[in-house]
Amino acid sequence: MDSDNGVEGQRIASSMSDHVQLLLDLNQKNLDGQMDGTPMSEHQVAILKRALAAGGRVSRADYEQAWASYRQCIVNKGYAAPPVMKVGEFYQAQWSMASVEGQEAREEKLREDDMACGKSEMLNVNEVYQRQHSNPNLYRNPSEGVDCLHRNNLANNHEAMDIQEYKSPEWRPFG
Repeated sequence: MDSDNGVEGQRIASSMSDHVQLLLDLNQKNLDGQMDGTPMSEHQVAILKRALAAGGRVSRADYEQAWASYRQCIVNKGYAAPPVMKVGEFYQAQWSMASVEGQEAREEKLREDDMACGKSEMLNVNEVYQRQHSNPNLYRNPSEGVDCLHRNNLANNHEAMDIQEYKSPEWRPFG
């Protein structure tokens, strides 16, 4: 049991397919005016629909396409394409904009445009792709990651292990 909140095994969805369907449903509510925010582009929706048909899994090709669409969106807004760094299996945009006095409005506009492009083009695809690799059981509580250690034979299966063995003393749950 998770000693931080008294809940064990809570998941964000019952399956990856259910999670993808939830993202598509939320986007439809956004489009119908029932929610505020940036709706997903047709490209991102198409990728998630393909993922839904594939058991909730985003292909590597679709993941890369979502990132390419994000970068193109940034270019279409008048910026240079952000450099992208690969960290393990995942991509991460590497913006490097030094704060310059008097440029606060420009920096804020870049942040807004970056967020709009991310939400429109790739954030949901990115989240599903990363989750299918790092949290396929869809645990709500990240401390249940000990399961991942066992799945990948990184924990001694002969001993009873729990998250307390892996937490640093200064670890604090989110929230």
